[in-house]
Amino acid sequence: MERFLGLEAMQRFSIADVHGLRRHRNKIAATGFLISLLIIHGNLFAYEEPDSFAGLKFGEDLTTQIEKCPSSSYGGIDVLKILQSKIRCYDPIGAPQSYLLYNIGEIQRDVKNIFAHQVDGKLAAATLTFDSSKTRVLLSILKERYGKPTIERVEPWVSKGGVKTTSMEATWKGQNVSITLTERSYKIDQGSINYSTEAWREHLKRKEAEQVKKGASGL
Repeated sequence: MERFLGLEAMQRFSIADVHGLRRHRNKIAATGFLISLLIIHGNLFAYEEPDSFAGLKFGEDLTTQIEKCPSSSYGGIDVLKILQSKIRCYDPIGAPQSYLLYNIGEIQRDVKNIFAHQVDGKLAAATLTFDSSKTRVLLSILKERYGKPTIERVEPWVSKGGVKTTSMEATWKGQNVSITLTERSYKIDQGSINYSTEAWREHLKRKEAEQVKKGASGL
């Protein structure tokens, strides 16, 4: 009888032990899953995300951070004089709340133009255009400054005239500021670097929705 009770107790202990081991394994699996999610999420935003471009703070009024480029005697601005002066300044262009920037820093030597865009009077995006032959140099500069891109790929590219080639694209994806370097934009020999904030991306979505609504109303 004692032997039978001892065997029953051992069986109960074994069953409880198995259940406990299963719960332990489930906890380990759940913990591992959560860690994996954190690692994946971290990799999505794993770069030194800036809060400014060339010292110009996103989310603040550009026109209070640098001065307006001086006008020349004949109207407009004297670009050569401005470049020689090395004064950081902005010049309003045709598009609303968009500006052409001058003397922004060393990066200006490797690009053609630097544009800034505001939303509700606050800096929300910057666009740099460059000769596609400068792609590798600019990519190295961005990697040195921000670390490894979260996405880097080469895709087919076709011009309006039907010329086929490839275009390299690198993206540093951040929670607020994302940066995208594109070897070829709308021209085969011209690339771009785009700094975009969440405010700018939402602005573009609203504009697209307005265009769609306007287009649909005419049908």
